[in-house]
Amino acid sequence: MGDVGQDQAAINAQLLADNEELRASLRTITAELAQIR
Repeated sequence: MGDVGQDQAAINAQLLADNEELRASLRTITAELAQIR
């Protein structure tokens, strides 16, 4: 069961990293849209 816990922790860490990447992309897109307007 210890391995499962470690796998879940790794998955959670990857999801958090992906989420931050998406948020950064959204901030960039939002800034570009603001410049267009």
